[in-house]
Amino acid sequence: MKLLKLSLGLLAIVIMISSCSYDNKETLYPQDPGCDTINVSYAEDIQTIFDNNCTMCHSGATPPGGFSLEDYASAVVTAKSGRLMGAIKHQSGYLAMPQGANKLDDCSINKIEAWIKLSYPDN
Repeated sequence: MKLLKLSLGLLAIVIMISSCSYDNKETLYPQDPGCDTINVSYAEDIQTIFDNNCTMCHSGATPPGGFSLEDYASAVVTAKSGRLMGAIKHQSGYLAMPQGANKLDDCSINKIEAWIKLSYPDN
């Protein structure tokens, strides 16, 4: 009887240990393989995202919110302010953008975030 209890206890420990594993974020939530965030640049990626989703409002002499996304220099100023990521990620305390539309797709958000982390490459 004692041997059976010891065997069952040992078996339970082995099962518990073997069920533990290290899962990293990339394995659990793989990024879209078609979404290149390594070689992102304003000219190749970001400008298109802004043109398709933002510049219809955020351009011209007096854009809403006081910031423009119509050219590289304006986009960098807006990104450096921190308001851009808060708005497109729909974070608390920021006005969700694009206003009155769906949130940008994950790939677009990831590209903008990578562009910022890479210090705003132009080309």
